[in-house]
Amino acid sequence: MSKEQVSSSPLPPDFYVAKKWAPNLLQFYADNKQYLPREVLEFPLYMLARAIENITIANQFIPDAACNFLKQDIDPLFSPEEFREKIYAELQRLNDVHDYDFTPLAESKLLIRNFFEQNKEYLLKYFKPDIDKIQAATDDDKFRMFAIVMQKITKSHVTQVIKLIENR
Repeated sequence: MSKEQVSSSPLPPDFYVAKKWAPNLLQFYADNKQYLPREVLEFPLYMLARAIENITIANQFIPDAACNFLKQDIDPLFSPEEFREKIYAELQRLNDVHDYDFTPLAESKLLIRNFFEQNKEYLLKYFKPDIDKIQAATDDDKFRMFAIVMQKITKSHVTQVIKLIENR
């Protein structure tokens, strides 16, 4: 099946389970690759895995969605404002016309996007305790290290999940 012919059937409920993926991500990126210490990456990687899980769950209600949603989240052609106005806001508006609550999906896409964009305000708001665990000279150095690592992990792992969806 080509990328243009991604199956439109819903993903099975156990396609992507954060509790299974998060420990593997932590082992790979903290222990094997040694990007940052475990205590720094544990919470952010779990949140990334939960965000991806939320997006794959939404695929049960919107077939074809997971792959497209994930591609949008790591698409550098969207400006931050455009992403929030066109994608995030639209998902929030869908709550008014559907029985399904799209808020977890919208928030998950926003988290992935903010990791990808290295959004300082967002990352400090939600991950400052993790960032502070980094042994670096200045707060700016700590943030820069965290942001670069999380962007790299996010792009790599989201691309991996996209390929899993496309090849099922």
